[in-house]
Amino acid sequence: MRWIAAVSLVVSACASGTGVDASSVVASTSGPSVSTSLPSTTSTVPPTTVPPTTAVSAPSVCEGYSEPVALGSITDPDLIEVSGIAIGSEGVIWVHNDSGSAPRLWALDDSGAVLRTVAVSARNIDWEDMSIGPGPDGVTYLYLADIGDNLVRRVSVTIYRFVEPASSDDRAEEVESLSVTYPGGPADAESFFVDPRTGDSFIVTKTPTGRSTTFRIPAGAWSQPSIEAQQVATIDLGVLSLVTAGSISPDGSVIALRTYLDVWLWERGAGETVADALRGVPCRAPAAAEPQGEALGFDGNGYLTISEGVGAVIYRIGR
Repeated sequence: MRWIAAVSLVVSACASGTGVDASSVVASTSGPSVSTSLPSTTSTVPPTTVPPTTAVSAPSVCEGYSEPVALGSITDPDLIEVSGIAIGSEGVIWVHNDSGSAPRLWALDDSGAVLRTVAVSARNIDWEDMSIGPGPDGVTYLYLADIGDNLVRRVSVTIYRFVEPASSDDRAEEVESLSVTYPGGPADAESFFVDPRTGDSFIVTKTPTGRSTTFRIPAGAWSQPSIEAQQVATIDLGVLSLVTAGSISPDGSVIALRTYLDVWLWERGAGETVADALRGVPCRAPAAAEPQGEALGFDGNGYLTISEGVGAVIYRIGR
């Protein structure tokens, strides 16, 4: 959201005594760390975090990525607040606007041209992220996370899912919804992804302190109308490192979170859960200098990022 990005930059500028823009702000010098504890009153399951002294060393998962390459620019004048991105099964780039926009998706090619729009039978209170992942019977679904809560007052948030639209579809009709609450009460969040190995969904909160909580929604939760998410991990990327998007690689081996300035990657072993992987220390991967980056999505062996704003550029970081 724009006002939070502005606050982050202003505070950073005041701290240094100089005027800055988003491309010149440097992340917290303390770097990422792993929480040593979590309040037991805010979770129904033990949080999977470890002290920094026993955390896994930063992996080499960030090695080999190229510098960001501009693929093209978004041309649709209605698509100015891109907040989520998911790469479809045929390489289609699915994106959406956040709050204030009609409930619809745009299908783009990698030049930024609009292939089609798809209306979604759902509400858009504050869509903040999306993901592609397994649904019932192994069918590929799109997931939409209506989880934005700048004022931290929403009693519940909503996740939507539906079969990925075919090239001839202009509306997603059969949309499932799941109402989600957090064990500690309302929280602001903009990051969401679905584990391709298990079908579980994950929400990562957004806080000015950079200390974000990860919540898990089991795949089986879709058999009921609502669920309380499970707090499973806490990460700390440093003060003012506000998490604005998340994604996971198609094989589930790499987890990515982005802030306005950086992209962080966690390597995940074959036998590890998402929470296990988040025990490790992440590494900083290449990121484009974007005015307000709030979208991130894997596309096989690389990832795409897009900022909010008119004519936003689609960047790809390949490997």
